[in-house]
Amino acid sequence: MAAGPHTFVVADVFTAESPCSSVEDISPSVCLQTNIALSNSRYLGNQLAIVSVRNNALSKTRKQRIALEFGYVNTVFLHDSPQPGLPRKLEIFSETEERSFSGQAVLGTAHYIFQKLEGEDSISAGDWSDPTAAETQQKKQTPKTICRCTLQTKGGLIQAHYDPARQVAAIEIPHNVHIHARETTKDEVIAVQRQLLPHPEETAKMKGSYPIFSIAPGMTFTLVDFTSCPSLLSRLEPGYAPEPTLDAGWAVRVGEDAPSPFCGCVYFLQLQTDFTEEPYITRLRVRVIAAGLEEAASASGCSALAAYLALQKGGRNSRHAYAIEQGMDVGRTSQLCVEVRLNETGTGVSRVSLSAKATFVMEGKLL
Repeated sequence: MAAGPHTFVVADVFTAESPCSSVEDISPSVCLQTNIALSNSRYLGNQLAIVSVRNNALSKTRKQRIALEFGYVNTVFLHDSPQPGLPRKLEIFSETEERSFSGQAVLGTAHYIFQKLEGEDSISAGDWSDPTAAETQQKKQTPKTICRCTLQTKGGLIQAHYDPARQVAAIEIPHNVHIHARETTKDEVIAVQRQLLPHPEETAKMKGSYPIFSIAPGMTFTLVDFTSCPSLLSRLEPGYAPEPTLDAGWAVRVGEDAPSPFCGCVYFLQLQTDFTEEPYITRLRVRVIAAGLEEAASASGCSALAAYLALQKGGRNSRHAYAIEQGMDVGRTSQLCVEVRLNETGTGVSRVSLSAKATFVMEGKLL
């Protein structure tokens, strides 16, 4: 990208047409703001602002202020690639702190690179890997089509893939999963959602306790299955998650300048499963509530839920796909797909892939 003002775009991510078929189908300064929504329609999904940074001219303090000004769950600061084929650095900020990783932020940034920077010399298909003969031939025939790229986050390198025909991007989610020994009790759930109390016939169908699951150290969710009492899902209100009791060593994120630990609650319904072809796709409806808010689309919460459900099914080297709908209750319907591959024994997670569409909403220049 040529030198010039910092620009931004805003996008809606996880927009409303389901991207799920199989993630395997997708091969493994002045600022411009891009407003992106992870959605197939504008003004749905989860908003993301992407600021293109010129010459490292923004201090960390100013980046934090810009993120606060946008007021989204995440604001990304995207740097130019140091030279063609090398990873682009991106920095992720919430309204209050810098984050080491966010699935929504990285996936939305991947869409921006694939859809908006496609013709630039700094991006090309297959530069970060050893391409096959077929990939080389495809690159010659369609030199401006981006199939994959690598992004450098504070949490490490993330591989991103893109299917131009379906306009779906996919990323690999870093993970180190753990099921905690203690579960969250039914009473602890109702204590943070007291509006459920006037509905004893439905709450009587709730389970006695619910699993506590970490997708990585410091990123933990209570997983509340309302499939047996579905009317309760629509009665939830934005609020706080039950305070989980975690096993030793899982309460704090690791790494230099690690952000504060996060504990949320995923409420969900398991809907029908499509057995047309493998991996079978299970539809889920999800609400993720934490810290007084409800997220329109929580990549971490949905990834945690998918990983946990896959582990419950088991199967050596098995693949499990989930089409997840979220955000209906806050007026920003989102859809994303999570595919989980288990290890050789079927008792651990070897891979978590997140895919979704995104729609660009606005762009401009920071003054």
